[in-house]
Parts: sequence; structure tokens; C-alpha cells
Amino acid sequence: MKNLKSLGFLMILASCLFLSQCTHDRYQAIYGTNGIDGVNGADGADGADGADTSAAACIECHSDATRGPINDEYAISGHGIGTSYGYAGSRSGCADCHNNQGYIDLFSGMYVDDDGYPTSNPDGYSNPSSISCSGCHSNHRTFDFENDGQDYALRNIDPIQLIVDRDYTLDMGLSNSCISCHQPRRSGPTDDGNGTFEITSSHWGPHHGPQSTLLEGIEGVLIPGSL
Repeated sequence: MKNLKSLGFLMILASCLFLSQCTHDRYQAIYGTNGIDGVNGADGADGADGADTSAAACIECHSDATRGPINDEYAISGHGIGTSYGYAGSRSGCADCHNNQGYIDLFSGMYVDDDGYPTSNPDGYSNPSSISCSGCHSNHRTFDFENDGQDYALRNIDPIQLIVDRDYTLDMGLSNSCISCHQPRRSGPTDDGNGTFEITSSHWGPHHGPQSTLLEGIEGVLIPGSL
């Protein structure tokens, strides 16, 4: 009797193992053959050519043959000669226009005068230098001249408030870079009522160059009479 019971238990156990194996196999993934490849998508548009940053492209400008004559000519210009910066370039206020670093600092936003207007270093400069290319022009921003236009951009092309009259703003486009300095630093003389004009400052008019106000037709002296 015991043997029959043992045999019965063994048969039940074998059946369970068999059924569990069937259940496991039932959920196994069965892989078929690969499907047909899909149709290729449309080609994208060609991108723009990158900037030519090869050595040959740089040498077009950065070579002795190109730069030499430019540097030589600039060295004897009004901006480059020593008298333009030798003395005034070290002084606060004067350095705005008479010192390469002073001009850079003028538009850097680092310094303002007592009235809150941009200025160069109020402590002056011990080693002034003449205005150079890097004074008026910032560094290259990109080399993609075709898409980005002229590079080595001017440091400032925003409208300029006159030093002699901050309420008056001049806007001459790209020439605003020049207006920064080429304007009077003192207002013109006034008539005392008897037709007499007294100039009280050596910085009026010719200092440094009133080209901007002359073109605008302001800050001149109106002399009565037919002359």
C-alpha cells in the first residue's frame, strides 16, 4: 500500500514538472525572418561651407607683404606719431583719445567720471602708446566674412553724446567711432554784448579736431555783420 502511495506522489510530481516546463516554453519569444527594409528618406539640404581657417587664408592679411606698407604708412600718420601720445597719453581724461589703452578703456565700461560718463582710467597711464589698429578695432569675432560681414569690428558705432553738451547726440553711423574723439572739448566763446568774444580755454575749437560738429553745423561762433 505504501509503495502505491509513493508511486502516486511521484507521478503527480512528474506531472507538475512537465506542466511547468510547458508553461515556460509557451511564453518564449520565437523570432521570425527579418522584414523588408523601409524606403530611404529624402536627402537633407546641403549645409553652408565653413569658414576657411587655413593658414593660406590668414596669410592673405597677416603677412609682411600686406601689413608692412600699412604699418609704415600708419606710423607717420597723425594717429601714430609720438607727439599724439607722448605727454597727453599718460594723463586722465586726455588718455581717452591720446592713448591706445585709454581709448579701449573708454568703451570697456570699467570707468566713469564724476558725472557718470564713460572715461579712461582716472589714475592715468605710466606707459602710453599711440592709437593702433587694436585701439579702434576689437579682435576677430568670426572668420565667416561672407555671412557675418566685415570682421575685426569697430569698438563703438553707437551714437555719441557731445562732451560740450551731453544733451546733444550725434549719429553718423560707422563714423561714430571717429566722433568719440574728433569733437570739441570746450564750448565756444560767447559774445559779451559788445561784439567782443573772449576765448578762455586753449582746448576750445581746434582741440583735437571739431570735424564732427563742423559737419553738423553746431558749436561754431556767429560773428555779426557782413564778414
